[in-house]
Amino acid sequence: MTSFQWSITASRKALLDKLEEIPEFGKRSKSEIIELALEDFILKHGNSNNPQTKIELFQSELIKAIPTIYAKRKDFEKFYKLLSKEEYKELDSKINMIMEIHNGFLDRVH
Repeated sequence: MTSFQWSITASRKALLDKLEEIPEFGKRSKSEIIELALEDFILKHGNSNNPQTKIELFQSELIKAIPTIYAKRKDFEKFYKLLSKEEYKELDSKINMIMEIHNGFLDRVH
């Protein structure tokens, strides 16, 4: 890709206006600033071997991702088997907080 078009939306216009307020801006062109941003983004996300970008990592038991509230029972059971005592206590606290909010909502609605 050798060129692209960037339509100016209200949020992009606001970004460009902020850019004009930065003293460093006078020393660099908008093209240079966009190039720096693209380089930074590619360094962070462009490596396909980066384990943070692989969905398989979330299927691994190395990551303890809390299942969505709509997950099946077996997904929660699998998750709970991986918890340490400390993690269980922290999760228990969060579940109690959610239940307090949930029960309070029911009281207000009914």
